[in-house]
Amino acid sequence: MPAAQLPSTGPALDRVIRRNTITLASGLAIGWSIIQLQAALTAITTEILTGHTWSAGIASALFSVTLGLVAIPAGRLMDRVGRGPVIAGGFVVAALAAAVLFVAVSTQSLTLFMVAMAVLGLGLGAASLARVGAADMAPPERRGTVLGRVLVGAAVGAILGPIVFAPLLSGETADVTSLSTPWILAALIAGLGAVVVLSIRHDPLSIARRMADETPGTQGPVPDAGAVPGPFPRRPLHVIFREPGLMASLGAVVVAQGVMAIAMSVVGLEMHHHGQDLGAISVALAVHIVGMFGLSPILGRAVDRFGRLPGLVAGLLVSAAGAVGLALGPTLATVLPSIFLVGVGWNLAYLAGTARIADATEPEERAASLGALDMAGLLTSATMAVLGPALLSVTDLGPLMLMAAVVAVAPAAFLYRRRPMEAAA
Repeated sequence: MPAAQLPSTGPALDRVIRRNTITLASGLAIGWSIIQLQAALTAITTEILTGHTWSAGIASALFSVTLGLVAIPAGRLMDRVGRGPVIAGGFVVAALAAAVLFVAVSTQSLTLFMVAMAVLGLGLGAASLARVGAADMAPPERRGTVLGRVLVGAAVGAILGPIVFAPLLSGETADVTSLSTPWILAALIAGLGAVVVLSIRHDPLSIARRMADETPGTQGPVPDAGAVPGPFPRRPLHVIFREPGLMASLGAVVVAQGVMAIAMSVVGLEMHHHGQDLGAISVALAVHIVGMFGLSPILGRAVDRFGRLPGLVAGLLVSAAGAVGLALGPTLATVLPSIFLVGVGWNLAYLAGTARIADATEPEERAASLGALDMAGLLTSATMAVLGPALLSVTDLGPLMLMAAVVAVAPAAFLYRRRPMEAAA
């Protein structure tokens, strides 16, 4: 990524920020089209390769574990070398993993499938940190809004994913050919993601440092370059998360992510068990991902206007409402609106939590801090991906989703009571 002179504040810098916002949103669209494919196929593929329903969530859990574990190391690297190189590298790794997944499923190699799924998580985990760049390029009072604009790229990916992969999935049953072929296309799409991100000329990290330099009380001048390496002071993560409200924010996002993960881990399986084809399952999961990101511009503005803590509370309550809807059964009439609400609830909590942590961090520690948020949430997702199908094998969808709703409501009540403390902070 070549170095280039960063424009000073004004229309020229605004154009750079708009271009970067579009580029980062495009990267998220590409990454989430592949994540959507993974969500639609992995549990079914694992069930076929192992021959057991109870094990269907293992590969999804492995994907979530590596997606989460890479977040902090990738974030630390971003804080040193810039956002763009790490995101592009993640796409290259994801492209290689998708190619291996095609081979693994075609040859019915369970071991190779698990290894490739883990590597796919590493690549997409790094690429998913694109939102850090959005947080870099906005002042605190507009951070939720700008985050929402970038995250809408993931909704575009959710829409494009079924369109791109539908010819390979619609009308197909769960056989080796139908489950392996889409991964060839996924490898090509991930490669395109790397090319798109490498078009960035002014890394968001250099913009964040310019903004910090121009804000009284922040660090001194920073060279204008595409991605600025060098020694900058960084607080340890355990110190950062001692700040008032940050642990509560992290906890709320983790709960919303857990509710979402357990829903995603069982709804596709339950639809498959009731005879619905892969195309219907892919559409349902796409609706969920649209819920996760489609309203991001509106919800981001709401987080800026009404505050971070109200956004967290509202997100948990909407997640609970979606879980109650899923308890009514696996038909499309109940699944589509309910799984959409689960996504919207997560979106609110995620935007509010991300903005809260970004508000409290400096540019050179922000990516690692948001990586810690991702790691906590995604490790929770991994646990739920295993626990969900295991519980589904001994109980029905209804009780499982009602339990998830209760888990979401409890911390919402705690956070609501915390409002006076957060306002004082």
